[in-house]
Amino acid sequence: MSLTNRNVKQLAQSHPSGTGAATIYSPNTDILTHMTRITVTNTSGGAVVGTLYHDEDGTTYTAVTEIWEGSVAANSTNMILEVKSDLGGIVMRNSSGNLAFKSASGSTLTITVYGEEVGKER
Repeated sequence: MSLTNRNVKQLAQSHPSGTGAATIYSPNTDILTHMTRITVTNTSGGAVVGTLYHDEDGTTYTAVTEIWEGSVAANSTNMILEVKSDLGGIVMRNSSGNLAFKSASGSTLTITVYGEEVGKER
C-alpha cells in the first residue's frame, strides 16, 4: 500500500517557550505509529538550533537518544524527515516511548510531526 492511500495526519505540534527537551508525542497502548514527515519552522529573525530525540521506552533526552540536531535559518522551514515510500520513517509501538524536541531559544521554533497511527498490534 502506498503512503497516498494511508490515513496520514498531524500527530503532534509544539512551539516550546523554554529551552529544555519536552515530550511532543507518545503512542497510546498497543498502537503502532509510523511517522512520515517532520518539519521544524523558525519564526525568528536569527538562526536557531533544534534537537529531536526518540526514546523507544522512556524519557531519556541525551546524546544517546538524539536523532537530529540542526540549525534552522531565520524565517524558514527545515524538513527533518520525509518518507516517500513504504520503507523508512520512525516507528513507535511502545506506549512508554517518547518523541521529544528542544529549541536552543524559547518561542522561536515550531516542530510538526505527521504520520499514521495504524491501530492495535496483533
